[in-house]
Amino acid sequence: MACLFGHKWDGCKCTKCGKTRDEQHDWENGRCNICGVKQPGVVQSPDRQSNTQPVSKKINNINNINPYLSNLDQGNQIFVEMIRDAENRESQVTMASNLLFGKCGTALLSGSVFTDDVALLFKAIGWELNNAHGRAAMQDVFNNIMNRYPMLGVSVSKMWTGINGWN
Repeated sequence: MACLFGHKWDGCKCTKCGKTRDEQHDWENGRCNICGVKQPGVVQSPDRQSNTQPVSKKINNINNINPYLSNLDQGNQIFVEMIRDAENRESQVTMASNLLFGKCGTALLSGSVFTDDVALLFKAIGWELNNAHGRAAMQDVFNNIMNRYPMLGVSVSKMWTGINGWN
């Protein structure tokens, strides 16, 4: 609802709602400084180990860390891995928020019901945010969701119960 009358773009990201678009990126070393997306066709520098491994190997490596990840389908594992690989906290929070906005919208269309696989995706993302930046990063994503979908707050909060004392 924040952008009902139009977005306020700062490059590729709306400063009002956090939505991103695939234009006006600020590229540096193969990543956008604003939204964190990887630049198409640019090979990442070899000093970033996570970008030098095949996706299937990266997924196997992080299955041992995130207890929720191994139960996700490969597509959702890749989403979680992209959030984990983001350059900084702001990019992680933005990417997580945008992905979960879509899942919340789908839940509303289906009667405010989160499927088991979506609940697992929420848990995996919450775990990654907490692991990288602590509970404050989870709280930022939760606040973003609450601003857009306040009626789903209880459901979202229940999915994160137990991660770093979240209740």
